[in-house]
Amino acid sequence: MSEEPVDASDFTQVRADMVLTFHKWSHPMFEAGITREVMAMAMYDMANDFEKFQQLANEETGLCFVERCKRVTESLHVIAKVVELIDNLPLRARVSALNMFNVLADQIGRLTLHGYTEEDEFSVIMREKAKSETYRWHLRFSDPACEPMQKTLTEYWEYLHFFLAGCSCYNCKWEYQLQNELK
Repeated sequence: MSEEPVDASDFTQVRADMVLTFHKWSHPMFEAGITREVMAMAMYDMANDFEKFQQLANEETGLCFVERCKRVTESLHVIAKVVELIDNLPLRARVSALNMFNVLADQIGRLTLHGYTEEDEFSVIMREKAKSETYRWHLRFSDPACEPMQKTLTEYWEYLHFFLAGCSCYNCKWEYQLQNELK
């Protein structure tokens, strides 16, 4: 994304750009002349932005803010390394694999500098989208042809969807409630 430090004033735009990028990439018919290698390089740039985002943590972000940034950064690095393999998968498994971009978009979109208020409307909308996606994910039918990829996606989903004990931000409250509802 950028080589300059990310600050609070451009956080929301950088975040929105990332979400839009991942939503575009998640579509199985997305072909805009972008190679998987270019996608991987963009993800490494995004990971660098997330490392910078960690510096924005303060009393308003929530105790989980840094951990959420770290988990997204780690996920971006891993997915960037395997993104070129997507094209070698059968079509149905490829569609499942591309869903990892939706998972990342939801997590990135929910990240907010206003963890204890609903001041950040984009984050609130993305949290509601993540909620509906989570219910849909848990109610889906498993396709044996996609099972390995679905297992990997489930692991990422669970890794990125967490609550931090002692954090009372909206994301952690929602994750805590969600995990109890899904038990």
